Amino acid sequence: MSNYDPLDSEPGVPDKLGVFGGLEERLGLFGGVVSLVLSMVGTGIVAFPFAFGLCGGWTALLGLGGIAFLAYLSYWQLMQCTARMGVTSYGGLMPAIPKGWTYYADASLWLLLVLATTAYILIVADMIRTLILGSSTDLPLLLSDGVLFALICLVVFPLCLARSLHGLALLNMYCAGAILTVVVAIVWKCYKISEESSNFAPAHPTAVSLMLAVSILGNAMFGHMNVAQVYAELTPKTKKHANIVPLIACIVVFVLYSAVGLSGYLAFGRSVGPDVIADIARRHGSRDSLVILMQVLLVTYILCKLPLLVMPLRSITLSYVTPGKNPNAVSLPVNAGVVFALLTSSYLVALALPHLDLCLEVLGATCVAPLCFTVPARLAWSCVEPRPTVASITVGLTGVCISFLTLGAVVIKQMSD
Repeated sequence: MSNYDPLDSEPGVPDKLGVFGGLEERLGLFGGVVSLVLSMVGTGIVAFPFAFGLCGGWTALLGLGGIAFLAYLSYWQLMQCTARMGVTSYGGLMPAIPKGWTYYADASLWLLLVLATTAYILIVADMIRTLILGSSTDLPLLLSDGVLFALICLVVFPLCLARSLHGLALLNMYCAGAILTVVVAIVWKCYKISEESSNFAPAHPTAVSLMLAVSILGNAMFGHMNVAQVYAELTPKTKKHANIVPLIACIVVFVLYSAVGLSGYLAFGRSVGPDVIADIARRHGSRDSLVILMQVLLVTYILCKLPLLVMPLRSITLSYVTPGKNPNAVSLPVNAGVVFALLTSSYLVALALPHLDLCLEVLGATCVAPLCFTVPARLAWSCVEPRPTVASITVGLTGVCISFLTLGAVVIKQMSD
């Protein structure tokens, strides 16, 4: 068992006035919500109509609503643990639980973030090629895997040197505007398509299709890698009502996912594919102005969001490279060296594993659900007083169930291919 006693220290005591865990408390309610929403929302948003098509509109909405509520509980549990322990990263919470959990969580989160960064590199590369080449298959040297992946890493390298969410405020504001514009454009395009077609084919859920839908919906609210830092950077005034931050963030993400999922499902029915923008492009043409705008915005959104993945990845790495030292206090050369090494790792993985679907399946099945639900529940069991027994058991079992169902979905998909 762990020797850590969460009651040994006064909850939420900052290092000095205006500083928590070495980070300045400069993030207001709006900034905290935006940071958490952007941590959760990725390019996987284009797959939500596919999930709705697998299980039907009402079933998907109810399932997504349940996941949003449980995700809120897990976020709030992590914030309570962060307040008690005075740390700034997910990995910093691990001393509160037995060593076996610590090793699993650190390894899973590190693998998750490397694979997520890899997936984003692959997505950006694919979208850049589509924008430049259209349907052409002749790849110039600059658009080859090795060169294009390297260029993407070089572009995001200076952005990933940021150490605080407040320092990313301008990037986060752009990302918020970009993803909101993409959502509005998808809803508008799907509305026009549903007006043009009167042959709506409703979903016919089966056990297999429901399992596949769970693998998408169950991992929808994952942004837990940044929640400790979000709490640490909140202003003292906002910390007094910190539970509102994940509550608003989960509601916003639920609305965004529901709008895209339901509009895409109503436009294409059960035949909707895993990328609703690709479906729209097939209907209205890949050179349609709104289609091009959505693709450009998604490319820039991914590039600007990558620091939100690298930031917690760097903290985990530094906790092993420089044990006992605050990750936010390392020198610029060390910071730059670690970021460069991490981007290089993702670059090499992108070259070795250029198949995005397999990358995302492995990521979801092995890492996301446990880190989203099971590990926070275990942390709350050890840290939070009074112990939230019912909430911890419910959230923890949810993570186990989603993980097994996601693994089942991966096996079914691989067997059918």
